Amino acid sequence: MDVLKSSDLPEDDSVSAEPKPPIWMVLGLLVAAAGTFSYMGAFAVTDALVKVSVIRPISKNPDPRPLWAGIGFIAILTSVLVVGMLMRHFSSRELRCIDRMNDGD
Repeated sequence: MDVLKSSDLPEDDSVSAEPKPPIWMVLGLLVAAAGTFSYMGAFAVTDALVKVSVIRPISKNPDPRPLWAGIGFIAILTSVLVVGMLMRHFSSRELRCIDRMNDGD
C-alpha cells in the first residue's frame, strides 16, 4: 500500500481546476430532466397504476395528464432552481466567512 508523502505533493498552491461547463448545457440538462420526470409522473406512472388496477382509468375527455405534466415540469424546474440558488448563496456566505478568518491571521 502506497502512502502519499508531503514530498510527493506539488510545491505550488495552484489547484488544477476543471473548466466549468457552459451554462446553456447545464440548463438544457436541467430542462431535459424536469421534462422526463414530469412525463413519467403524469403519463407512465398513471398508466402503470391503471394497468394493475390501483386507480381507475383516467377520463380521456378531457385528458388531465398533459396539465399534470406541465404543472410537474414547472414545479420540478422551479424547485431545482430555487435549491441551486440557495446553495450558491449559503456557500458564498461560508466562503466569505472563511476568507475573513484567513485575513485575520
